[in-house]
Amino acid sequence: MTGTSRESESDTSLAGDVVVSLLTLGVLDAVVLFTDGGPARIVAAMLLVFVAPGYALTTLLYATREQVPTDRTPGTESDRSSVGARLSGSGRVVLSLALSVALVALAGLVMSALELPYEVRPLLGAVNAVVVLLFAAGALRRWRAPPSTRYTLPVGKLNPGRLAGSSSTETVLNVGLAVAVILGVGSVGYAIAAPVDGTTYTGARLLTEADNGELQAGGYKTQFAQGESAQYVLELENREEVTADYSVVVELQQFDEDQETVNVKSEVTRLNRTVEAGETVRIRHSIEPNMVGSNLRLTYLVYRGSPPENPTVENAYRHLTLWVDVSA
Repeated sequence: MTGTSRESESDTSLAGDVVVSLLTLGVLDAVVLFTDGGPARIVAAMLLVFVAPGYALTTLLYATREQVPTDRTPGTESDRSSVGARLSGSGRVVLSLALSVALVALAGLVMSALELPYEVRPLLGAVNAVVVLLFAAGALRRWRAPPSTRYTLPVGKLNPGRLAGSSSTETVLNVGLAVAVILGVGSVGYAIAAPVDGTTYTGARLLTEADNGELQAGGYKTQFAQGESAQYVLELENREEVTADYSVVVELQQFDEDQETVNVKSEVTRLNRTVEAGETVRIRHSIEPNMVGSNLRLTYLVYRGSPPENPTVENAYRHLTLWVDVSA
């Protein structure tokens, strides 16, 4: 085989390796985003979080394969340096797992410091950004390396004699470390694929329409004359991962002098809406206060399902408040 043909083969292997990795990344993303739990989602989440980042980083760090010098003599300096630089296939797998754990731990610290929510889509976005950047940098580094030294996946090039001559101690250590890492991160992968109640939520916001027609969280009408009304928009965001039936009780509440106890309350209206998982709806409605007074609290009590006989802020699933004055 000529030098030109070897270079062409290396370039093809380089492109194929990167393309297959990125296509696999896309498939895993789709499984996590569009399946409702189950073994497939758990496996995909574990591969995305605990294999992909480390493998991409390994691609960058070890862009070339081991070279054996022609003058290599056992016990010489060249022999020792070559052995020290060796990274076997199993070593790459184990290193990928270990590096993934380190990267995930670092990402967790950053997200905690920035007070970012641990939700599926932000996590996937962060993982994909890191993996794609590392793969791109690794592919560039491979491309810049001489064709004869570029690392390519040894598909179809396994040598039974070489496998038989491998150190049994090294094999046992590699397998043991891989099992330990997988067991250590397995529970975290399951938590990501099947989030508990703490990672699901319902978002509620009260909005108004600005003069340009856009919705805004501000500009609320708070001064009313008796019989006057105002238009509001209630936004409900379902991140419960299941379809939810929401009931909203809107009350006008009057407090005592210490502003701690509700003396009088009056129901203004009720709103109902079924919201699909992952959907956000906006409910336009009109509010006409039915009580006169100052420092009245307009309260939205959001419930999943039917509200109780005595709706309160304490038993509501979510609640919103707006202080208003109503003159006679």
